[in-house]
Amino acid sequence: RATAISGPYTGVMDHVNAYRDARRRIAGLVAQYPDVPLDTCPGWRVRDVAAHLVGLASDWGSGNLDGYASDPWTAVQVDDRRQASVDGLLAEWDDAVVMLDPILADPTGSGLPDPLITAFGPVPAVAWPDVIVTDIALHEHDIRGAVAEPGSRHSEAVLIAMRSHVSLLRFLGTAMGLPILRIEPTDHDKAYPVGRGEPAVIVRAPLFELFRATGGRRSQDQIDAFDWSGDAERWRRHIVMPSYQAPAEPVIE
Repeated sequence: RATAISGPYTGVMDHVNAYRDARRRIAGLVAQYPDVPLDTCPGWRVRDVAAHLVGLASDWGSGNLDGYASDPWTAVQVDDRRQASVDGLLAEWDDAVVMLDPILADPTGSGLPDPLITAFGPVPAVAWPDVIVTDIALHEHDIRGAVAEPGSRHSEAVLIAMRSHVSLLRFLGTAMGLPILRIEPTDHDKAYPVGRGEPAVIVRAPLFELFRATGGRRSQDQIDAFDWSGDAERWRRHIVMPSYQAPAEPVIE
């Protein structure tokens, strides 16, 4: 069943199908471009990103979540699959997603420890579907950027990921006492409020650029070039999720 998410985008966001659709798109790219390196994931090729995603799905299904999102935990996912063929990776993913689907559909009924303790802090079960879909959405576009195959920039996975980023920005803004922010995609009719009340800061850019920037895939110069208004200086430096950092060089996709 779908997991209902309220927010700037009305209706039900279906994490199961958002994940499956992104997986299908990525599988096609991995089969075509397995050895292309990724600037946004230094040291990884396309097939290594796939290995991470396969390992992530497998770890969720098996409950192997100690050290979630830490560098050593992630490295094992890739290292354990270095000798696998592309066909083998994709076949393992097919099997792993069968175990992942119920967690995406009903995380609180999964029986897994709640909250999940991660490298970036505790995450309650209700947020797990967002975390999982955000990861695959970011990596789909890491791959697309590396192989120069843009597409699916307004997919449901991207919308879920952007909504998840905004939720974290709300927490960050409150914790740091940042001014109220409104994020206004220039190519979508809905805005994202970050805080309650009238905004003191507004940032405008295409939805995809905002998604990539908040996910640590745009340089500070690129972020500064967005259309900012109001007392924006602090938000310019904190628009990137705390678990990421802006790259030193511009990312052109």
